Amino acid sequence: MKDLADRRRESLPRWRELVSAMTDEVDALVETFLGRVEDIPGYRAGPVSEEQLQESAHSSLALILSAVATDSTTTQLSSLPGELGRLRARQGVPGEDLVAAVQLDFGVIWSAMLARARDSDMAVLALHVENLWSVVDDYARAVQQSYLEERALMAAATRDEQLTYLAELLGPAGRSPRNVRNIARALGVDADATFSVVVADAAASHHAHRAAAQLTTLGE
Repeated sequence: MKDLADRRRESLPRWRELVSAMTDEVDALVETFLGRVEDIPGYRAGPVSEEQLQESAHSSLALILSAVATDSTTTQLSSLPGELGRLRARQGVPGEDLVAAVQLDFGVIWSAMLARARDSDMAVLALHVENLWSVVDDYARAVQQSYLEERALMAAATRDEQLTYLAELLGPAGRSPRNVRNIARALGVDADATFSVVVADAAASHHAHRAAAQLTTLGE
């Protein structure tokens, strides 16, 4: 009885034929993807335009199929994973919804392959499905990593901006009514609101931030 490695090697040409057939049907795969992604809350809300979503879906599916066909990873072939993660972070798509959308690619491609395969291809698909899943999983992790890195940069920029505004508020010209209104608007707070100020050294700052977060949760 042939071992698994031999069977995979012998069935590889047919597997590549099936993958190539999917490459010729990317437009149809995109339509299937668009129909499914609407069930994900972060996309149903509409932060990503339909045109942008269609474009990224086409690029993603084509890249995944190319990686499968060449036994590569998506990050070896393209900068798209990093670009997509950064873009979705700036668009405000929740991270878990982004990953869920990327993982739809596997189901879209796999369903289409099953629908078009012959009965004799079932063993071929079973022998190589791990390759497809591995590529999609690698792509999802790369997109998520760039998303998290971009979110961290955005948070750091927001903190720097807040510190700049606070320094201006506490400066000589910061108390003028016009400056107070402008700074409050920039910080997203009411110019007439009352705030408590806490001064803490570096060692105690973690506890101060945690206490502030708890008060915010309680609505105080």
